[in-house]
Amino acid sequence: MKKVNKKGNLFGDMGGIATSVAAIAFVIVITFLVLGKTETQMETATGNDCNTTNSADLGCNATNTMRGDVASIVGWVSLIVIVMIGILVLGLVKLIKQ
Repeated sequence: MKKVNKKGNLFGDMGGIATSVAAIAFVIVITFLVLGKTETQMETATGNDCNTTNSADLGCNATNTMRGDVASIVGWVSLIVIVMIGILVLGLVKLIKQ
């Protein structure tokens, strides 16, 4: 069996991960835009302010809950990016030591 030299393949595996993180960020941005427009339309239709904590409108409450749930994903994406940067640094250190 032939041994493969992976010395130059430091960034080759990061492309898929970077594409996935970019896709997740894109979906999050689109979700926030849609939720913002939905909230604006509900406020216009019902005359209620959706940003108050005692809103009686079910649609406003659902939009605010969904916005909070999506906002929690943002913390995980930043954590994944930090881990990717750490892996890159470790790979570079290993490459330099060889």
